[in-house]
Amino acid sequence: MLHDAVLTGDQLIRCDLPDRPMAARPAGDGSPLMALEELAGVHSLYNIWLHPTSAYAQPALRMALIAEAETIRAAQGPESVFIDRDASGDELRSIRTRFRGDGRRYVINFPSSLWDFFTLDGPAMAHLISTVAREIGVQMLRPSPGATGLFIMRQSFKGHAWADALGYRHTLDDGIGIYSSQDLRWRRPITEEATHAYGYDVNSAYLACAASGDFGLAAPETTSTFQPKLPGFYAVDATPGGRFDGRDLPSPFTNTYSEHVTGWYAEPLVRFALEQGWAVTIRDGRYWPKGSKHRMMAEWAAQLWQARMHTEGATRATVKSIITAGIGRLGFTRLGEITEVYRPDWQALIIAEQRARRLRNVAKYTEMGFTPFAIDSDALYFASDTPIPIPIADTLGAYKDVGCFAVIPELRTGNDNINRLLQSMKTGAA
Repeated sequence: MLHDAVLTGDQLIRCDLPDRPMAARPAGDGSPLMALEELAGVHSLYNIWLHPTSAYAQPALRMALIAEAETIRAAQGPESVFIDRDASGDELRSIRTRFRGDGRRYVINFPSSLWDFFTLDGPAMAHLISTVAREIGVQMLRPSPGATGLFIMRQSFKGHAWADALGYRHTLDDGIGIYSSQDLRWRRPITEEATHAYGYDVNSAYLACAASGDFGLAAPETTSTFQPKLPGFYAVDATPGGRFDGRDLPSPFTNTYSEHVTGWYAEPLVRFALEQGWAVTIRDGRYWPKGSKHRMMAEWAAQLWQARMHTEGATRATVKSIITAGIGRLGFTRLGEITEVYRPDWQALIIAEQRARRLRNVAKYTEMGFTPFAIDSDALYFASDTPIPIPIADTLGAYKDVGCFAVIPELRTGNDNINRLLQSMKTGAA
């Protein structure tokens, strides 16, 4: 059985035994990669998590490890060593390599901004890694929250009949741009006389959309007509109609007002625009009919939601990062290399569905006489001196109360950006 361990400046702490640290041999003058390989072999380790205090995490030894890994990669091929950096190439995240004897893989994980637990001391970090792995149902974490989320996703697909038809690579033509789905951010001047504001946001909004969404399995079909309530993307020419025009209320398609919208947009947004009176011309389309779609993320979402519900504090925050980054990684390429699951169409459909759900909520509460003055992704903010009648529940996809805030004069103009607005509201909390 393989284990995870945290390596500090002077201790090796197995994550399943955080209260039993072992003395770590100081880094010598020889090969740092060989030293870590020996450590992994002696203690049956898969993941070595380098604590910021570890000598191997310091610039000199870190550069030496990279140099050794690149030499092996050049000699033995790209499958022998994988060096994971951030999108800019500046931050080293992990080196995944093989034992030189039996070829078994092990991973050296460097301090990274992706994981909050690197700020903890060694034993606390080991305990958190072990707890998170147990709660999300895996033997060990992957080098990043996104990779961990996708690993769990792929595991949840196994054994299902539809999985044989599943494509793990992008299935749309290269010329089809599906990235027009924007996170919803909108602001209007506060015209109400209220001196307070109430905020409400959604419990794991994107996970809720993943849980109940249908997604394409393999290649889509071409269409020149709109196929409602089937996963798909459409090249549209659209002009505003109704209240959801980007001024009075948010646009289905963009975060700013536009007299004419053109581009590829996901089905949930096109459907909402048509419902609200937009004039939409479909120029081209790709969609997945009933036989080639499936609600494939329901099991994955349920597993992670249960982990989120059963944890708190730093553990819950880490689980939330795995959820968010897992969805984000669906459309992620790393320095030109495609990750193990590359389905930006799934990601775009989740983002679009979340936007459409919020807009439908806005339509509902506006009809009741409550129009938000700001929307930040899945959060709605209302100027009111009494709470808004939004149902509150601690369930996936339900709203929760994020507080009552004082409306300061600077908020009334509608010119502040969303981040400044929220910061002002927090510092002016009633």
